[in-house]
Amino acid sequence: MSKIRIGVFGTGRGTHLAQNFKMLGCEIAAICDFHKERREDAAKKLGDSVAVYDNFDEFIEHGLDAVILANFFHEHAPYAIKCFEKNIHVFSECISNGTMAEGVELIRAYEKSKSIYFLAENYPQMLFNREMKRICDTGTLGRIMYAEGEYNHPGDPWDVSFKKEYNYFEKHWRNYVPSTYYVTHSLGPIMRATGATPRKVTAFAFYNPCSLRSLPPVM
Repeated sequence: MSKIRIGVFGTGRGTHLAQNFKMLGCEIAAICDFHKERREDAAKKLGDSVAVYDNFDEFIEHGLDAVILANFFHEHAPYAIKCFEKNIHVFSECISNGTMAEGVELIRAYEKSKSIYFLAENYPQMLFNREMKRICDTGTLGRIMYAEGEYNHPGDPWDVSFKKEYNYFEKHWRNYVPSTYYVTHSLGPIMRATGATPRKVTAFAFYNPCSLRSLPPVM
């Protein structure tokens, strides 16, 4: 049986995912990223045989069986749709769509395709969240009536690069989207542990002029 040929779009987190797929026996055939430094770094880590692209439309013409979407989390839908149009399988690293309209468009494109679509919400499957579920399943805590979730991302306090990537520095992508768009790390573990599904969601936002002071206008 021939190896599954996979392309990686977004070589930041995508490189880590690609290495996992290689351990499963897949071939990483091509990578695509708009950032030159990330492309070059990923190519070194994944091997000389990997084709490198900076254009997504050219990238998906490479003869791929599947694509890992690891670009900005709220921008997966348009690229997944392009893959569906070519019957390429899709592994979406985070949320599937940023708006309801995109969700409808995504489903319609998928239903017309022969693609397999995999939404990889991995955070609830991490060890500590699985332990939360195990404890809840034992019934030791009784029936959970109230719980709070927060996105905690620990890291070395002296690692400046980490702070820029994962904390809310002024030009981070999180500053360009509504605060309600990224709840998987806070809500996902609670849903996994309790088996509950939200019936109603209320979100409050606040304005912090200091964090937005030097942001360029959003077009």
